[in-house]
Amino acid sequence: MRNFADFKAEEKRAEAPKPEAGEELRKSFDKYKDMDAEELRKTLFEEVGKQKENGTFDISALEEGVNNMSAFLTAEQMENLKNLLNQIR
Repeated sequence: MRNFADFKAEEKRAEAPKPEAGEELRKSFDKYKDMDAEELRKTLFEEVGKQKENGTFDISALEEGVNNMSAFLTAEQMENLKNLLNQIR
């Protein structure tokens, strides 16, 4: 049996975000910020179509992302995202 007194916690440090990640996020935000819901939907479906065509579409990764955000979303927002996921499958 191991002795609890000998336990040493492993030091885990989160990697700092790369500076270009913030820049990419800003560019994406600027690109989409003035679009209405219908324009955003159209753009989403176009991008999904491209990804499906070239084999990079990953519904599992999208579902995981939605699940990771769920604590920060309202029930209505979650329902909307689930509906979108079902539409793009």
